[in-house]
Amino acid sequence: MKNKPTWFKLYPAEFLADRNVERMNLSEFGLYCYLIMRAWIDGGIPASLGEMARYAMLRGIPRKRLEKMWASVSSCWVPSQDPNILVNPRQEREREAVGEYWEAKSRAGKASAVKRQQQNVNGCTTRVEQVPNTQTLDNRPSQQTDVVSGVTPKLKAAFDGLAARYPNCTDVDFAFQIWMGYCETGIVTEENVHEVDEGLTRYLDSDLWSRDNGRYIISFAKWLHGKKWLDRPQPSAEAKAKAAAKNVKRSSEGNDPNAEWVPPWRQEVA
Repeated sequence: MKNKPTWFKLYPAEFLADRNVERMNLSEFGLYCYLIMRAWIDGGIPASLGEMARYAMLRGIPRKRLEKMWASVSSCWVPSQDPNILVNPRQEREREAVGEYWEAKSRAGKASAVKRQQQNVNGCTTRVEQVPNTQTLDNRPSQQTDVVSGVTPKLKAAFDGLAARYPNCTDVDFAFQIWMGYCETGIVTEENVHEVDEGLTRYLDSDLWSRDNGRYIISFAKWLHGKKWLDRPQPSAEAKAKAAAKNVKRSSEGNDPNAEWVPPWRQEVA
């Protein structure tokens, strides 16, 4: 990564629930946290305990004590492509995610710059590539189509529909830049775009988004960037009740023991 990020995500509940972490005492836990931070900055930690002992905060610690502490902490590290460097698997996944985030931001910035340049040239509000109106063999004009950075009209309409349904629709411009990238790379196509819509429906019916008046609803851009439509969040109690109601058999004759009996005067008129 050209510019190394100075921050990384840490999930306390997941971090502390790790079985390796639970078995550490306070000194071992402190060593682990320090090495995690060093690994983020340096891209890993030395595989040699002697090299590791040269870190400023580890100088002066007796070798035997450091060996004992490392015996508990070492299970959280694996060799990297360089045999002399150890990495933490979860941290490396976070490093990759941060790299993707900054790449998306870079693409968004470049796309915005091109968009502004195009606006200055054409006075348009959206970067549009127009296929010229040419004559076909039968002398009829061909249909004029608009392509916004690889986003077809159907995919643009799908994005607008998602934005209209999203309950915390912030960072919309950045979200569209991410959407453009997905369309250009084939992650989102006209054939599978319905899966994104279905994924949003699952989140709208989820227990997470129903808590505390939507406190845990992330921005639209973050939802798209994380490909959250692939998730299967736990449905809310209300959603479960609606699903159960749809599966209940209804009978007006009362001859089905597994069905809910509905008297004739309550039958819906088709």
